[in-house]
Amino acid sequence: MATMLYLDADDEITTAATRIRTADAARIGLVLPFGSRVATSRINFKLLAREAQASGRRLDIVAPDASTRALAA
Repeated sequence: MATMLYLDADDEITTAATRIRTADAARIGLVLPFGSRVATSRINFKLLAREAQASGRRLDIVAPDASTRALAA
């Protein structure tokens, strides 16, 4: 089962990376709200994927906004 990590809209990429790094589970669902700062750039998603891979975790992005899901893909 995945551990769900909920971010606030004003959380930065460093906060998300730290939460991924310190999570207990091998599978993580990262929940991004509308207007999330993390969801403003494709590079942010590449950084999060790299952090998850380096930590041996699988990362799933959960977002209500279709444009955020498209960037994450």
